Amino acid sequence: MNLGVIGTGRIGSMLATALAVAAPNAAITVYNRSWDKAESLADTFPKTIQATRTLEDVVTRADHIFLCLRPNDLRNVMRAIGGMLRKDQWVISTCSSISLYELETFCDSLVCKLIPSVTQRANAGVALVMFSERWREHQRNAFVDTLSCIGRIHTIAEEDVRIYSDLTSCAPAFFSHLALSFQKAAHQKGVDMATAQMLIAHMMEGLGTLVASDIYDFTTVIERVAVPGGVTEAGLKELTKMDESLFDRVLDATARRQREILDGGQH
Repeated sequence: MNLGVIGTGRIGSMLATALAVAAPNAAITVYNRSWDKAESLADTFPKTIQATRTLEDVVTRADHIFLCLRPNDLRNVMRAIGGMLRKDQWVISTCSSISLYELETFCDSLVCKLIPSVTQRANAGVALVMFSERWREHQRNAFVDTLSCIGRIHTIAEEDVRIYSDLTSCAPAFFSHLALSFQKAAHQKGVDMATAQMLIAHMMEGLGTLVASDIYDFTTVIERVAVPGGVTEAGLKELTKMDESLFDRVLDATARRQREILDGGQH
């Protein structure tokens, strides 16, 4: 498997690392305007990742190319490489604000958008994909099979990207914030921070497995744990005092900020 990653910032370096760990026999070519970032990845995974100083090298070597760039940089790179791209190459953009329609104007390749999550660093979690109409079913299936090594691949419609990315890409930060508050509260009661983090992390892992495996849903978990008149029920009563519109406001805030970014010309 020959892969290319253009742009090795937070997302690009995370994807390159996740792919190198999950597919050690792959050949990954990385490019970044700052040579040091690309070279650092190659030094970390010398058998899998090779850094290059030219975009042409990435296009020539890779069957599938990840474009992990900001909107204006993405357009500039697509203008530069569009004429070199082959029809059978996968061109995978991690930029949600540039449409599939616009991306297709730059090339004849199979274009899609991928919204990864930090959880892919552990080859876990969900990555969202949006396919253009050029993709046939067998090609979509091949994409999902190829990328499933870094996590669960979930296909969505392009117009649904905001709410779905809140659930998969933003949510690790949201729930880490809640977990950190829980960790600090336990520390105030005498549990050292490292132990509290370990216990909460493994609890979250177990909870995720219960629900993802369809053993229980979230409601059933509550029913199973919160015995009437017990200590868990007492704790839940405190949680229910929180404003029930909290996550409504969280989702409204992300949608509002997305509109501000687009209206401000950062697209």
